[in-house]
Amino acid sequence: MKAILAMALAILLTTSALAQTSEQKTRIQEIQRASSIAYLDFCNHLAKEDPTRSEEARFISNISNYEMTISFEGKGKYVVVFSPKIFRGERFFGGVARYEIDANTGSILKFAMMK
Repeated sequence: MKAILAMALAILLTTSALAQTSEQKTRIQEIQRASSIAYLDFCNHLAKEDPTRSEEARFISNISNYEMTISFEGKGKYVVVFSPKIFRGERFFGGVARYEIDANTGSILKFAMMK
């Protein structure tokens, strides 16, 4: 399921790149790689959590309950942030994951979980 979602995101971004310049295509490929790497790593991180503790723990351990944003920070680095969606009408305090991804290599430069 996780791989399918990552692939769907990649296909969506790829099809929008058909009429782009080579620089824009490169940027789109970097975005695809950075978002996919962060997404898959965060899924693995969530899989290690114990979802049996409470209803909130089950919610927070499910990747479907997160919003993902990506930004280019310059100096060849993307920042991908996962933030929990609203649960029972309220936002979670914490639970945000932040990745810094190297635009050229796709490697994770930094990972931080705000609890």
